[in-house]
Amino acid sequence: PLVTLFTACWLLIFAFMRAGKIVEFISTPVMGGFVSGICFTIVLMQVPKLFGSGAGTGEVFELIKDIVKAAQNINWLSLGLGAGALAILLISRKLIPRFPMAIVIMAAGACLTAFCYIDEYGVKMLSAVEPGLAPLSFPDLGAGDFTHALGTSLTVALVIMSESLLASHNFASRNGYKLRDNQEIFA
Repeated sequence: PLVTLFTACWLLIFAFMRAGKIVEFISTPVMGGFVSGICFTIVLMQVPKLFGSGAGTGEVFELIKDIVKAAQNINWLSLGLGAGALAILLISRKLIPRFPMAIVIMAAGACLTAFCYIDEYGVKMLSAVEPGLAPLSFPDLGAGDFTHALGTSLTVALVIMSESLLASHNFASRNGYKLRDNQEIFA
């Protein structure tokens, strides 16, 4: 909660300082490399799940250790289901790009769980989600490390600002309308 609160504060400060123009100094190749790095990290985090283990955590070297550890105890049904779902998603994106294949795959997974009991064969499931809204409460902001949260939140805020403004600019230029950078940051 502390990082989230500080991130919001940083974004408000950026909006009031009219920092939206800073994004014009970030080249498209630099942002493309940055986004590719984030995508690569997310993929590495998900690979252990394909093997039937939990998600990987940490930086690249820790993620590789998690992958090696998960590869030592592969659940072949999880790997087959995950690889099959990924293949179907990639192929359908080329053949029928507007069809919501991800929803179909999620429904198929729910049916496999309900009728074939794949969780009994070691396929990890998400834990049950409590119905309804969480009770309204004020988070304990004193439990966190303020210095660490302040630095982390600044990084998160800069990433959010840069990535969202570059994506917004790209969308605006394709559709022919003007964008108000600081309004986007404020939103």
